[in-house]
Amino acid sequence: MGLKLEDVVLYAFILHLYSTNWSYLLMGVITIQTMGFGYIWLKLGECVQTKNRPRRPRVIRRLRRRLSVYNSLPSSYFNPLINETWKISELDRIRISLNAVTIFPVRFLLVLLSVAVAWLFGFLATLGLPNNSHFNSLEDLCKYMGERGEELPEDPEARRKAAYQYIIDRVNRKKVDPESVAKMDEKALCKLGSKILRHICWYHPFPLWRRLILQGVRLGVRMLLFSVGYLWIETVGELSDPKEAPILVSNHVTMIDPAFMTFAALPSPIGAVEHLKIPTLGTMVKAVQAITVDRNSSVSRKEVKDEMVRRTKQHGWPHLLIYPEATCTNGEAVITFKTGAFNPGVPVQLIHVKYSGRINPGWVGAGPSLWHIVFRLMCEPVNYLRVDFGPIYIPNAEERSDSLLYSRRVREQMSKWFNLRV
Repeated sequence: MGLKLEDVVLYAFILHLYSTNWSYLLMGVITIQTMGFGYIWLKLGECVQTKNRPRRPRVIRRLRRRLSVYNSLPSSYFNPLINETWKISELDRIRISLNAVTIFPVRFLLVLLSVAVAWLFGFLATLGLPNNSHFNSLEDLCKYMGERGEELPEDPEARRKAAYQYIIDRVNRKKVDPESVAKMDEKALCKLGSKILRHICWYHPFPLWRRLILQGVRLGVRMLLFSVGYLWIETVGELSDPKEAPILVSNHVTMIDPAFMTFAALPSPIGAVEHLKIPTLGTMVKAVQAITVDRNSSVSRKEVKDEMVRRTKQHGWPHLLIYPEATCTNGEAVITFKTGAFNPGVPVQLIHVKYSGRINPGWVGAGPSLWHIVFRLMCEPVNYLRVDFGPIYIPNAEERSDSLLYSRRVREQMSKWFNLRV
């Protein structure tokens, strides 16, 4: 049975509409990419390095001609807080603009997916733990206790004592005089209970089943590193056991450092309390049982020191990850260490991260912004990272009693082992 003329015309019209819609879609995509290329090309104009370089003083130029040994002398000035690799040539300007409209959109979607995966497993690992608990009344606190199978007396004063004693026992804090607790009003007791329970999620090591769920966080973080161009990460040496070296000491270059360490060891870092308020990141900070500090509070800093000592003495905890430089550098030198990582007086493992490639992602003051660094990394086909797990530094009796001396010697050892400037 042959086709009728009306059917042929109908099929031809449908095929024409189908091909026309796809051609319009293709033209729209090409138009958007062209506009994006032009916009990125213009924005990168300020990053193009000019050819006009400052001339050296005349005296130095004469010395170079007369003394050949001058060329073999190293430069006397080096600033580890300057990052100039973000300056590009005209050819790099065109290359980055093309990658911004081809590679960047795909990687942006992968970044969103990897962040969602990491957040999901972090949320599941902390499911059921106090989420910034805040009790507005005594009944809220008693309800929390009742949900966990605690039997409470009927007498109001006894309930106060039982509620406060329950909190104290959960976190192993020192006992408080029951008479002083009984004199607390309802608001003060609830405020105290909220403050203690906010830290209960990191006061004890996670059980095995929560640690197994956290392996999904490692998957999400590795997907994130892959999305920003770190397809392969070279590692040298081996990560130590937390019993041998409870603290990991590393240099800090950019936000990639803690991401890789999360993938490699799932350590508990020391971070600012403001991180808990950042969406998604707050869940991740809580999932790895990070120790948060309020930098404006001397009491908070003292509590962090006590918590570090307690964790390093108690088995079952993961590594503590500390960046003793307390800031980001370009990774070419080791600046002065703070003493916080060395107050517990326990062995530490030295770690050095080194970036190579077209861009150094050092997030320093005299350098590009964080968003510029992320954009440039996602526009590069491949980025390179090498992580060296160095030796374990075991302090002697003198260094254990003097954290300043301990920090200086670890810094010297780190500069020698990894061939860094001091």
